[in-house]
Amino acid sequence: MPGAAEIRGRRPSFGTRGVAVVEFAILLPILVTFLVGIVEFGHVWYVQHALTNASREGARVGVVFGLTSTGAPRWGYQLEAGKKVENTVKNYLGDTFVSRYGIQVEQALPGGAATGQDLTVTVRATRNITLLLDALIQWFNPAFEGITLAAETTMRLE
Repeated sequence: MPGAAEIRGRRPSFGTRGVAVVEFAILLPILVTFLVGIVEFGHVWYVQHALTNASREGARVGVVFGLTSTGAPRWGYQLEAGKKVENTVKNYLGDTFVSRYGIQVEQALPGGAATGQDLTVTVRATRNITLLLDALIQWFNPAFEGITLAAETTMRLE
């Protein structure tokens, strides 16, 4: 049985040279894909969170300032309440966010505009949600139209 000094003194055989480089070359694409996935997930989570908060702000403005069934302001405000809700949502998100993600704001008063009825505000982001994933998928499938995120808030009219 060889001693410890003899084992340490051995040189690696020619068949094991470059193994670390090959292993790194195999694992690098997997690690980069994993890292990009983490970044994409975080970005989508951020967009969803911003949409949720914007829909809450819009719904709050809608229930406080009021709508009638025709969309006119209930308490005599000059600016139509529906526009006030949309402006509040877009101001909350900012111009860059609105133009980059194609923000759409929808409002619904299914029970009419009486006090105690529900106002639902839906905010949708329809384009360029992910940073790299959309471009990669479109490269493989040109018919892909992207990911759509939406947030909906329902509040009772005051």
